[in-house]
Amino acid sequence: MVIKKPYAFLIKHFRLIHGLLFGMLLFLMLQSVGIYTFFNGYAKTHTFLAQDNLASLYITPLMYIIVLLAILVLFVIYFILSVKGKGNRIYLAAILYYGILFIYFIYFHSVLDGLTEKVLDLETIRLFRDISLIVLIPQVVFLFIFIGRTLGFNLKQFEFKKDLEEMQIDTSDSEEVEVTLGNDTYKVARAFRKFLRLSKYFVIENKLFVIAVSSIFILGLSLFVYSKISVYQDVHEQEEDIQVKSLTYSVDKTYITNANMNNEIISDNKSYVLVNLSIINKSGESYKIDRDTFRLSVNNQLLLPNFGVSKYFSDLGEVFEPFEIKEGESLKRIVIFEIDDEFIKKEYVFKIKDLTTDRSGNNIYYQDIKATAEDLNETKDKGTYKLPNTIDFSDSLLKNTKLSIESYAVADRFRETYNFEIDGKVEKGQYIVQPRETNREALGLLKVKSRLTLDENIYLNKIIRDPADLLALYGLITYRYQGEYKTSKLVKRDVDYDSQTYSFMEVPKEVIDANKIDLVILVRGVKYTINLK
Repeated sequence: MVIKKPYAFLIKHFRLIHGLLFGMLLFLMLQSVGIYTFFNGYAKTHTFLAQDNLASLYITPLMYIIVLLAILVLFVIYFILSVKGKGNRIYLAAILYYGILFIYFIYFHSVLDGLTEKVLDLETIRLFRDISLIVLIPQVVFLFIFIGRTLGFNLKQFEFKKDLEEMQIDTSDSEEVEVTLGNDTYKVARAFRKFLRLSKYFVIENKLFVIAVSSIFILGLSLFVYSKISVYQDVHEQEEDIQVKSLTYSVDKTYITNANMNNEIISDNKSYVLVNLSIINKSGESYKIDRDTFRLSVNNQLLLPNFGVSKYFSDLGEVFEPFEIKEGESLKRIVIFEIDDEFIKKEYVFKIKDLTTDRSGNNIYYQDIKATAEDLNETKDKGTYKLPNTIDFSDSLLKNTKLSIESYAVADRFRETYNFEIDGKVEKGQYIVQPRETNREALGLLKVKSRLTLDENIYLNKIIRDPADLLALYGLITYRYQGEYKTSKLVKRDVDYDSQTYSFMEVPKEVIDANKIDLVILVRGVKYTINLK
């Protein structure tokens, strides 16, 4: 294998190397122009689209890679010219400058990223615009210098031939060294030791340069790590108490679903993130909580709460609408956000507006909470129960609720006997229960004898009064009729007859003649099956 002395190769291809360097520096300059243009336009209009991913748009990972490659190429040229004893100050200045530019990109990435969450005051915007202009000017100067060297002339003499002669390229620079891999490995070790020796001499002779480059690198790395750590620390965990002015917030639970309480799809290609929020007012005054208080960060957009679908989630808790929280009051609310199905994921960032100013003087700031969403669309099958039996709902949103089912019956109508008193005598009366008349389908009745013990600490206490309410919310009837399996919702039939014991539910009339019947209670993704027949 034959290789050339690296410095001879680089000097011989000096124009090509400068061409590559010029291309990288041109790219960086155009990106800097984009940053300046943004801040200049922002300073004039003071408006921008909050949903734009500004950081990724103006400062991409490719920019970091290219600026590091440019510094590496500049360093190699500087090293080679130092070995040859040629002028290299312009390369030293460029290395220092582009090291500073790397730090500039890191800082302004965080600034642009923050603009999706906060609004800058006009003075701060103008300051950033002026800084971006100052950073841009040296790039134009360096670009003219290196394009001159790329084209083969210097700005003073316009004689590239003489410039090459000054580099002292002779036949010794092109001599070849043959390296044989095998028994001659000592040559590789010798070359490595020579490289270390030359590097040591270079460091000793260029202490100021090495210290400056190392300082820039360490500073840039420190800023990068600090920014990442700061961002991480600013995101609070779910169930953590967060103080925003005089109010204490905590996210108790987060859910995602596309169905209502009856397990029906609400809207095609749409899902809903439900944030179960606790709010405590420990101050001596009342506060108004409006729609603008909360946001959800999804796909680099800040979504507002959705009020149009509140009725579909009333079983989960009191749905958020603008309200006033009084002094010493403690409340719970479900904040609803609508998202596209393509953006469903495990974690979201829930934002609470903090009206106090941050360190930079910005007038809007959000406290961020990492909300881990439980998918209510995933069905968890809790098995099949035989009658009589007691269903324990502790694995569902019903928590410590229990339903004891003793028996069932299906018919087109029921004649119930009850006792009543007339003139001190107990008489028996009859009460006929029958389904409503409908033109769409023939209906029958499912009669269930049961007892419900409802958890006192759940919100459903305000909705469920008897077992029939529970079955109407979450119940389904599945049956086999003439060899075909079918499923139908249960509809409560209101009757004035011992509703705490007997539930009358309207079902398709086919259920009466079905040879297999199952009562399914599906509580937001948790499935309980009771075999009736």
